[in-house]
Amino acid sequence: MKKRFTEEPIIQILREAETPGNNLEVCRQYGISEQTFSHGRRRDQGLSVSELHRLKRLESENAQLTRLVAEQALAPQHVQELLKKKGAAVSERRALVQDLKGLGLSERLACGLVGLARSSCRYHPHPPSSDEEALRATVWSLAHRPRRYGYRRSTALLRRQGYTANAKRVWRLWKSAGLALPRKRPRRRRKGPAVELPQRALKPNHVWTYDFLFDRTDAGQVLKVLIVLDEYTRESLAIRVEKRLGAGEVIETLEQLFEQRGATGYIRSDKGPEFIAQPLQAWLGARATRTVYIKPGHPWEHGYAESFIGKLRDECLNEEVFRSLEEARVVIEHWRREYNQRRPHSALGYQTPAERAVTPVCSSLPAVSGVTQSGIETSQGHRLTILMDQF
Repeated sequence: MKKRFTEEPIIQILREAETPGNNLEVCRQYGISEQTFSHGRRRDQGLSVSELHRLKRLESENAQLTRLVAEQALAPQHVQELLKKKGAAVSERRALVQDLKGLGLSERLACGLVGLARSSCRYHPHPPSSDEEALRATVWSLAHRPRRYGYRRSTALLRRQGYTANAKRVWRLWKSAGLALPRKRPRRRRKGPAVELPQRALKPNHVWTYDFLFDRTDAGQVLKVLIVLDEYTRESLAIRVEKRLGAGEVIETLEQLFEQRGATGYIRSDKGPEFIAQPLQAWLGARATRTVYIKPGHPWEHGYAESFIGKLRDECLNEEVFRSLEEARVVIEHWRREYNQRRPHSALGYQTPAERAVTPVCSSLPAVSGVTQSGIETSQGHRLTILMDQF
């Protein structure tokens, strides 16, 4: 009745129904059910309009007094600091609710002040099972070796070890153990329409990319690092660390890779002096390898190399202190093998680059008269061939 009528019409309706046997007629006249009418009679029976207003005023004053008592109960500094914390644990809030209830507050009011659902307040956590403890210990070990893995990549590693835990369960254990990674600064997104990457890789050994980066030893010696990457499999083909690297050293590295894997069809780079040198161009031309240069000021066209360099810095170079050139070579080579063999890659559906390298690409279908073949690549990297009629 309160949704359709105010206090005065409700009391008027109840007065009209005081005559015995007049309840059904009044309910039919005002379009209310007998249950609603009975509820209103039990609530407001024998009250006048002024008495009803006085009752409402007393209820409001009582609520204000209760709120004042609650504010006095929350006066201690540690309680105020806890309520200001957005990430306060549920266990801390549950204990605070019990303290407030001991001061005379109701459970509903205490939960509202603390910001805790009453169902969460009444929940009694169960002791973890042996499987849960084993999973927690494994998550802890994965979070510290290597340190820069987050909970999603740790979930992929857990599944490789035979665990059936999903990402939400690993996240719960991750947070309960106090594990976290520093938040990365948001990257500046390039504005404008999406640009198609020139010569996208369609199979392993189709397009390679290479680039340079620099680091220093503990004594301040400059280290120049050459990375070579397969864009299709994301596999790190080589990481060469020297004091100086020129076009001759680049040719030596590529020659070793060509002997092991065969010549690539394309190789992508910027227009650095080492990559546009005439000896390197002549050497690549003799092996029918075409060069694909990114445009000046367009680093997004070199995204695979930039992404790999970011991972190399974050997971290896920023975590290690090199005392000599030889130590840097050993540590970086160990990381490269770890990256290829054990590190799940999110862009590959959490496959490792080595697993992607042996994943078969769907072969082309036999030629059919009047039909052309067109290929697309799925999110998992599988090559699909589509037949299209020629009109």
